[in-house]
Amino acid sequence: MKDEREIVSFIKGSHAIRLTDRRLAIDLTKGIRASLESLVEGHESLRHVVGWALRFAYPEDIPIDRIVEAHVTPEGAAEVLRKTPIGLKRIRVPELTGEDAHRLVSEIAKLKRRKSSQILHKSVMKLLKVEFTRNEWIVVILGFMLLWEAIAQGPILPERLLPAPSKIAAVMFNRAIEIIDMVLLSYRNLVLGIILATFMAIPLAFTSALKGKIDFTLSPMVMLLYSLPDLALLPIIVYWTGHGALGAILMCAIVSFSPIYFTVREGAKAIPIDYFEAVRILGGNRLALLKELVFPGSWPSIVTGFRLAFSYCWQIVLAIEMIALVPGIGLFIEKAVMAQNPELDTAFAGMFAVGLFVLLTDRMFFLKLEDRIGRWRG
Repeated sequence: MKDEREIVSFIKGSHAIRLTDRRLAIDLTKGIRASLESLVEGHESLRHVVGWALRFAYPEDIPIDRIVEAHVTPEGAAEVLRKTPIGLKRIRVPELTGEDAHRLVSEIAKLKRRKSSQILHKSVMKLLKVEFTRNEWIVVILGFMLLWEAIAQGPILPERLLPAPSKIAAVMFNRAIEIIDMVLLSYRNLVLGIILATFMAIPLAFTSALKGKIDFTLSPMVMLLYSLPDLALLPIIVYWTGHGALGAILMCAIVSFSPIYFTVREGAKAIPIDYFEAVRILGGNRLALLKELVFPGSWPSIVTGFRLAFSYCWQIVLAIEMIALVPGIGLFIEKAVMAQNPELDTAFAGMFAVGLFVLLTDRMFFLKLEDRIGRWRG
């Protein structure tokens, strides 16, 4: 075949085995084919039978992308597992054993890894192409980074005050493991705080939405909590909990409570009264009312509350890590800035890492979740 490169080939007894960058071919040698043709010469019906048998069995052409696995059997023979329209099929490579079998299996494994790498590369390039085509914000960010690079490399500002994006990217690459570990520590504190707030806020939000008297008393208290300055609460929380992750978790829970409470409350209030009457007429109790109506009807609002809480909490978790010396990306940034020789490129690397994590979470989790909810509601 055109542009097909041979990797390895074997002639073993009556069989020819050929591996290319596209397929594994198993065929009879030319000598065996000639012998069979001479044996059936003059016997028309036998020639047809042998001919059809050979066409059915040989050549065995197996595309590389159809090979699931290749291995050497305990007997020392090479064997491949091939995908077919009706399932998987085991094919033993005839007359190939020992070192030759190991070599064939090794070469197939290399080809499979190379194919997987090519597929991944094409998928990433396709995704980037779609993102660049449909999301103008990426072009804007790249333009901003190029402008920043030009200013940082120019004579206007000294490098110690404004590190270039290229140097920040180098720090992110060289210290990637350390930075990711720090971001994940902050991420853990943030998520635990949101979960704690969820267990408190959602039941109270449902209760307020369904009971007017409770709502009249509870919602102003939550509003008062929401109006308290977060940064003023930080030293108090640190004084109560000490210098540890508990303070960060508790502060994230406090900050998350109000947005989750109010969005879920409004979502539950927006459910038409007729729906409640229909559930009661059908004999549903309070548990069924919550399970079958209130919770599904409020689900979009719950996701919105989580999204708001997630964005608010990042500011707080970074601040409390700096104040309470809690291990995380906030403390990582503070140490870089407050060092005897400030490392602003390291501090910016930490901030960019937070931005990337927030962006990935929003795009890969919240947007997909909202899209699924939209399709379900539609």
